Amino acid sequence: MPGSLYVLLGDAYDKGARVHTNSWGASVPSILYEAASSRVLVDEFVYTQNDLVVLFAAGNDGVDATSQPGSMMRPDQPDVLVDLAQVGAEAVAKSIITVGACESQRTDVAWNLWGKWRTKFPVALLEQEHFANSRDDMAAFSSRDPAMADKGDTKHLRTKPHLVAPGGAILSTKSRHPTVHSDYTPGHGLPTRRSTPSAALVKALLISAAVPLATEWKHPYFAAGFSRVDLKRSIVPSDTLAITNASGFLEGPLLRQGETNTIAVIIPATTTACTFKVTLVWTDFPGKLLVNDLDLVVKATDEERHGNIKPGSNDSDRVNNVEQVI
Repeated sequence: MPGSLYVLLGDAYDKGARVHTNSWGASVPSILYEAASSRVLVDEFVYTQNDLVVLFAAGNDGVDATSQPGSMMRPDQPDVLVDLAQVGAEAVAKSIITVGACESQRTDVAWNLWGKWRTKFPVALLEQEHFANSRDDMAAFSSRDPAMADKGDTKHLRTKPHLVAPGGAILSTKSRHPTVHSDYTPGHGLPTRRSTPSAALVKALLISAAVPLATEWKHPYFAAGFSRVDLKRSIVPSDTLAITNASGFLEGPLLRQGETNTIAVIIPATTTACTFKVTLVWTDFPGKLLVNDLDLVVKATDEERHGNIKPGSNDSDRVNNVEQVI
């Protein structure tokens, strides 16, 4: 492996890759975004080559070793909530897609209790949880946010992971040993028409189509980011820009300081039981904090909502380069 991530990404890009997925990184939680770090190099490369989609695993450092703020337990005691601030290393970068793990739907798995990792999840309630009985549950081993921009900086807590996908009890191919394992699956390449969406657009499509996980004791609302990937819902026909049916997308124009870009969306009066979701994603210049701070504002007839902000508030998100209104 090259000594520089810039070289690693550049080699893949020069050979035609436009998606670069990485399931590795330092297993040290809460590694911060620092100058000259690998996080900066990743953001720098994506900013320069903004059609390269880079994904990093959030990590497998989930543990219940301390209690959350407001808990009745002592700070150094587990409280049946997986600890926060476990995402670190390259997964902290701003312009990548950080992916955590939710459970799978495989109740036949023999090693199905979290008690298998008794030292990481010592409280009985979490210890007895089934390992893979619901894809709508966050996997306890998965690292979760918030990701600090700087040491002790509790004002700039970036949402991580962005998305989750099934990560426990997975049946997967083992291409390195095809003659040993019968679950090796060959693939066949087929020519397809290629388009060159930006990394930000791909990220926005995946986040917009994501399915929220169930809200329960294993994870606060932000632990799963914008929640589980749904690839079928993420694929939007190119002729739906006018929002004629159910969805659409747009590569926005470059904006200067103080400029706005307005898009009108007409929802037919006959529409019922409709969830309207708008997602804004941009590739930001490398840096601990936002360099280009865009704001998503959605205005309806009698209401105005701001990206990532609770209804009724006029605040704006000054931390994330992903904003969403539902």
